[in-house]
Amino acid sequence: MPLFTILSGLVYAYRPLQDGSELQFIGKKLRRLGLPLIVASTLLYGLRLATDDRTVPPAQMWTIYVFPYWHLWFVQGLLLVFVTLVVLESLGALSTFPRFMMVFTLCLALYLYGPFESRNVFGLHNATYLLPFFLCGLGAQRYRHLLRSRRALIAALLCCVVTQGFHTYYVLTHKLAPIDALENRSIFAFLIGASVTLCALQLVPRMRFMESIGGSSYVIYLYHPLFVAAVMLGAGARLAIPTGLLFVVGGVAGIVGPMLMERGAREMPGGPLLLEGRMTPAVETSTNRPALSRELLRYRTNRS
Repeated sequence: MPLFTILSGLVYAYRPLQDGSELQFIGKKLRRLGLPLIVASTLLYGLRLATDDRTVPPAQMWTIYVFPYWHLWFVQGLLLVFVTLVVLESLGALSTFPRFMMVFTLCLALYLYGPFESRNVFGLHNATYLLPFFLCGLGAQRYRHLLRSRRALIAALLCCVVTQGFHTYYVLTHKLAPIDALENRSIFAFLIGASVTLCALQLVPRMRFMESIGGSSYVIYLYHPLFVAAVMLGAGARLAIPTGLLFVVGGVAGIVGPMLMERGAREMPGGPLLLEGRMTPAVETSTNRPALSRELLRYRTNRS
């Protein structure tokens, strides 16, 4: 999630909010995030009912749209991040580097303190987890002369080596219970997520194969459980397949399945809108919705 959130902040920084377009910006985010959130939540809930999973009884189905529901908590939280961003940008709170650092420090304090843990309506608690990572990506582009300098890269590398090295050592030498990053927040965990991602932005080479998948990353994230579950229920329950092979097959299905689903939706009226909150290509051109891979290529071209 740190990686995906930092990339979201980076892409936003290329096309930031313009004065006077606040309502249009929020409306677009509601369409892009809110509508697919409703569709994906409904499909995932239907799948779980079909497999006799009554974790959420039908009488309480409304709760899946109000409170975080499985992996879709990220979309809920990101929507609130954008609402917060509109307020911050309107106040000019991110317009200078000192102001940006002040806001970032406050958001990091919210991340560590987690004041909304017991009031997690529409993922408010989760939004405080995502916000500092989003600001990292935004700052990496908006203040690139400071945060993408050689000194900044060396500092991020040192931070990455020290924090990840210690974490790896601790995991290998201690018996640990599963850790939920959302509920067990620490400055140590934040430093790992931020430093690894900021280093990867500058050091990981371009991979065209991954770019072809990255263009469908949003659809893959939303709908991969549908196809992974199909593999687990179909092949896993009926055939004696080794766990490792089942993991690989399920992983491939979770990537390829949503990409095929995306292609099929293009042939249906309103399909892209319902599936991923995107207007049809005839209405929303590629100029208005550049792929993430194109944004990252631009990021690297402009690094200097």
